[in-house]
Amino acid sequence: MRRLPLSLPALALAAGLLVAGCGDGAPPETDADPVGQPPSLQRASGPAVVTLSDVQAAELSVETAEVQASGATVEVGMPGVAEPSPDDFAAVSAPVSGRVVRVLAHEGEAVRRGQTVAVLQSMETASLSASARQASAEAAQAEAGVAQAQAEVALQRQQVERYTQLVAERISPRMRLDQARADLGRAQAQLRAAQAAVAAAQARVTGSRDQLAAAGGGGRGGTVAVVAPRGGVIDRHTVDLGGSVMAYDEMMTIVGQGEVMVRGQATPDQAARVRAGDGVSVRSASDPGVAVASRVASVAPAASSSDRSVAVYVRVPAGRGIRPGQSVRLSVVARAEAGGVSVPLAAVSYDGDRATVFVQTGPRAFEQRPVELGAPGEEAVPVLSGLAVGDRVAVTNVFDLKALARFEAYGEE
Repeated sequence: MRRLPLSLPALALAAGLLVAGCGDGAPPETDADPVGQPPSLQRASGPAVVTLSDVQAAELSVETAEVQASGATVEVGMPGVAEPSPDDFAAVSAPVSGRVVRVLAHEGEAVRRGQTVAVLQSMETASLSASARQASAEAAQAEAGVAQAQAEVALQRQQVERYTQLVAERISPRMRLDQARADLGRAQAQLRAAQAAVAAAQARVTGSRDQLAAAGGGGRGGTVAVVAPRGGVIDRHTVDLGGSVMAYDEMMTIVGQGEVMVRGQATPDQAARVRAGDGVSVRSASDPGVAVASRVASVAPAASSSDRSVAVYVRVPAGRGIRPGQSVRLSVVARAEAGGVSVPLAAVSYDGDRATVFVQTGPRAFEQRPVELGAPGEEAVPVLSGLAVGDRVAVTNVFDLKALARFEAYGEE
């Protein structure tokens, strides 16, 4: 391999002259050779080795790092977004169809469970209220009938007792006693019928009241109070004052002040390394100084059909600076493959779609070696093939080494 004693400025000038020289004149005629890549992009038949001159070595001062075993874990980085926790989120729905006549809680305001947040006016509720009132009136009337029937039974029982004594003393004929007993039987039957009417009326009252309660109760003019199903902060409104809603329509949402669910977006290769229970650091994208330590709650079983990412879910406690809607960055401490090695991200460059590193083979010699990479972490990337523990790779001025390697391959054409 030829050593290049050129300094960096001379190298740039020589490269420019060679490119200019290749651009002048007519191209040589060929019979059947196809047009290939420029010589600077063609791969050499053997490994590309850059040997620096004393001047180049002094100017570049290339720093190297030793290839390390991956160890038990590897750091996997991915973007993400914070969302309300499913356990800390609730929708406020309309209990009945109606018109919004009052809005008592607005976006950003805190509410407690059971607090009235809106009022509806509903014809359905007005009808239910009327039914409840009618059922109550019928129940009262039935109860009055029971009281009257009980008084009649008491009267007829006295008549039976009186005629029983008169018949025993031979003062009154037996037919009068039989008549009194028949009247008592009819009074008792009327009492049972009145008691059954009371039970039926009370059942109607209970049913009407249950329906009215399910519809949110009833005020004057058929108004219905809409209450918060949980405490928290109003996140958004979906209705306006004077607007109409159908039963079970969403009116607003409430976000609690508890934990936040972070959804990371991992590549399929990254997701294959991540497991539930892995440690993770969550950082705010806008303020990297805000970092929260947690653990992976779950990993989606399949990739999204829209962007092919795999969701990684992390629960973050409240009050740690991570709020729903924020963009975040996740660093998952995942288990590494046994026997693997890793290099700093700064050591990797790309020749087309081929990842390469510059391995130091001598005091001033570097071999450009293709490698197969795994899922990158925040600062390092696993190397699946091409390197061994103990190799030293360039981690500074890698672009300059790449330019020298191309120039050397170009000069040999």
